[in-house]
Amino acid sequence: MPPARKKRKVTKKQARVNGLQNGDHTNGADRSPEDSGADDDGADAGEAEDILQLPVGDDPDSDGGSDDGSGAEETQFPAEKLQKMFTFMLSSTEDRRDFIGQFSQHIDHEDVRRAGLENLSTALTAAAPEPSETLAMNLFSVLKLFRIKKKKKRKAGDDAGAGVAVEAGEHFDSLWLRLLSLPLTPALYRRVLILLPERVLPHLQNPLRLTDFLLSSYQIGGVVSVLSLQGVFYLMQHHNLEYPDFYSKLYSLLEPNALRSPQRARFFHLVDVFLSSGYLPEYLVAAFVKRLSRLALTAPAPAQTMLIRLVCSLMVRHRGLQRMTDDPRGATTLPADPFRAEEADPARCGAADSSLWEIKSLRGHLVPQVGRAASFVERELPQLEHPLDELLETTYDDLMEAELERSCADVALTFHRPEGLLSWKEDRLSTDWKL
Repeated sequence: MPPARKKRKVTKKQARVNGLQNGDHTNGADRSPEDSGADDDGADAGEAEDILQLPVGDDPDSDGGSDDGSGAEETQFPAEKLQKMFTFMLSSTEDRRDFIGQFSQHIDHEDVRRAGLENLSTALTAAAPEPSETLAMNLFSVLKLFRIKKKKKRKAGDDAGAGVAVEAGEHFDSLWLRLLSLPLTPALYRRVLILLPERVLPHLQNPLRLTDFLLSSYQIGGVVSVLSLQGVFYLMQHHNLEYPDFYSKLYSLLEPNALRSPQRARFFHLVDVFLSSGYLPEYLVAAFVKRLSRLALTAPAPAQTMLIRLVCSLMVRHRGLQRMTDDPRGATTLPADPFRAEEADPARCGAADSSLWEIKSLRGHLVPQVGRAASFVERELPQLEHPLDELLETTYDDLMEAELERSCADVALTFHRPEGLLSWKEDRLSTDWKL
């Protein structure tokens, strides 16, 4: 009598994915005529549920089949099944994000991560869907599931799994280039630009292939230019991209609209990063200092504090600019401010010959925090820069809470110690009334 076959353990999560609840094993061919008359959404849901029946070989709750080795075929990775799933996801007409959300639970498995990008590229090539905004959204939703690991030097005896990023490089490049060639909605365009610098560019085999896309985005203006800043700077810093107009374009983005943008915190954080080098020309930093000071005059109070701290940090990095605060040729003695705010070229705006009268005028600001921040022009520059991150998202509520928590010294309310209710010499009532 042959030995009893060991039953395979099925977890609740696996049963939900495979559609095993309530004993439902039927496919589309076994349905009754009444079921076949259901609407298209029901048909898509049934098709998606059938496609999601993906056996995964390295499920931690699986025992790998029978003891006699007959279950080896069951644990073989289903590449054709995975390609079928990707083909279903990459629809040019139907939004598949709900299905992709269900598929995301399989990304936790190592074999799916290894074979995913290759099978996705194969499915995209074989299906050849029509380019559309829907296809771009579906492809983006799938690509962002794959988090490529940073390449690390492997030592002798290390697990080979550390090389996943190297194996996926070629397909990773081609898939992202295909996505960027599709028509993108404005919302998806912004999401792609946010994702590129940290999760895409460091893992591409040749990031310079995205140069045209990033530079064209940088020239659009508005929020799109702000979001493309980090990608362009990454190529300049790590891949020696030559873009002489980078700081001129950044200078032109410092407008009042930048203070009302939802990306304000991100933008000014990047401005601080881009101007962090001490080797930038002094005339260029002076132009940014003057531009930020002029912007602080009309900015809301929470943004004024941040702008003033940023100006102070730039002057700490370039201490030669302190002449803009204590130069006797300041704006008070000159017939007019030599700074030309309408000039787009930082080299010809005349900022180095001007003074920071804008910051000096903010010393008497109604909001105490703004006045205290602007008081740095009255003394020597600090030795260290001010941390800017904590001020990027400051609101009026934060300013009020900080002022209420501020401890104040006791203030004398009278010049003479009182001896009674009406008993001080300066008051005429004390000569006529005694209490």
